Formats: sequence, C-alpha cells, structure tokens
Amino acid sequence: MARVQNAALIYMYGDSCDDYSVSWGDASGNPISLSGYTATMRIKAITGGGTGEPTVLTLSGGDGLTIDVPGGKITFSATATKMTGGTLVQNTKYKYDLQVVSGTEKKTLIKGDFFVDSEVTTD
Repeated sequence: MARVQNAALIYMYGDSCDDYSVSWGDASGNPISLSGYTATMRIKAITGGGTGEPTVLTLSGGDGLTIDVPGGKITFSATATKMTGGTLVQNTKYKYDLQVVSGTEKKTLIKGDFFVDSEVTTD
C-alpha cells in the first residue's frame, strides 16, 4: 500500500510561497515511479459553511508543479502569476489537493489548507 500525506498547510505570502515537495512511496519508503502519471493540484475557495466551491486555480506539470518521475516526487513551486484559472484573494483560506492520474487510476497524494496572506510592506 502506498503512503499518502494527508494534511499540510501551504502558506502563500503576497504573491509567492516556499517550495513544497511530496514523495510517493510504498510502505517501506521506496519511491513509486510516476512514469505514465500526470499530476494536478486544484485550489478551491472555502465558503462560510466550510465546503469547497468550484476550483479557482489549477496547477499541472510544467505549470507550478515539477515531477521527478523515477523518484516519485512532485514539487510545488509557484507564484500567483504562474497559477491559471482564477485569482487568489489575499487574507483568504482555501483548500487544495494534489492528485496523480494514470488511465483510470486516480490517487490523492496530499490535501490540506492553503492560506494567502497580504504583504505588510508594499513600497
């Protein structure tokens, strides 16, 4: 059975954030090859009731996600200008998930909260 990380906070400050990596491995910690897989990260706004709204941003391989195929590792490295499909609102909390897909197989590797904070100094 593959190991999956199930909760991580991604914190975006202004229009950029630190790089985050997710490694997909088996129960012994050996990497699972991502050969034949595509990766997609979706970010959704959260309503007052806590349910996800329609996707506001989508990242994929080459557009904010870097895929290490033999190492089973996906790195999220993006600024707001790299993200497509919507606009992030500062001082807002979102939900995200990162999925890999191959044919009919779909696996969520990680999910959690995504928070966008505003910059304090803007000049």
